[in-house]
Amino acid sequence: MTFIESTLKFFGFSEEDEDTNESSTLIHHVSQTKPNIHNFQAHQEQKFEIRISFPKNYEDSVNIATHLQQNRAVLVNLMYLDPSTTKRLIDFLCGTAYAMSGNMKKVTDQVFIFSPKNTLIEMAEDITDIEKATQEYEGYKIENAVGA
Repeated sequence: MTFIESTLKFFGFSEEDEDTNESSTLIHHVSQTKPNIHNFQAHQEQKFEIRISFPKNYEDSVNIATHLQQNRAVLVNLMYLDPSTTKRLIDFLCGTAYAMSGNMKKVTDQVFIFSPKNTLIEMAEDITDIEKATQEYEGYKIENAVGA
């Protein structure tokens, strides 16, 4: 077979019958296994971010809510807001967290933390005196508990 004939045959322009032994032999040697495809994102470490925000007006609540929607926890310090704006902003962010099945905790009178759905906020003060006395909290042993 000449070079031109083999080139024409390769590109399918040959007048030979396509069901030759050579082509059927090639078909039988095709691997039945699927290629091994790796998801590289699954092997990367998942980043967890906590955004610290110092809102100066009510409109900053939209930026904080956007961070919550992007699965970032947000620590909000209200030291620059007046009481009426503080109440409106906290109400808005509590509604946002609730709609996303997120969490909210009051850290101090001026500091709140909001977290997305799969982030639990647990403070040491949440452990009751009875749980401290029994040294157990949700199935975990509490070592060196204060006041126990």
